[in-house]
Amino acid sequence: MIEQNQKQLGNTLWAIADQLSGATHGELVVIEKSYAAAKEKHNDFLKELGLKLLP
Repeated sequence: MIEQNQKQLGNTLWAIADQLSGATHGELVVIEKSYAAAKEKHNDFLKELGLKLLP
């Protein structure tokens, strides 16, 4: 019985980890898009000033 409970607990923990991983990935995608938009806007200003653009 204990072994069965341990297996069930392990499965539950992995399921929770998978859910959290998906949420974290989604948040990182939003951050990446925000960063890309900010960098593009910043590079537009640098270009107007004749300065080197960010990579």
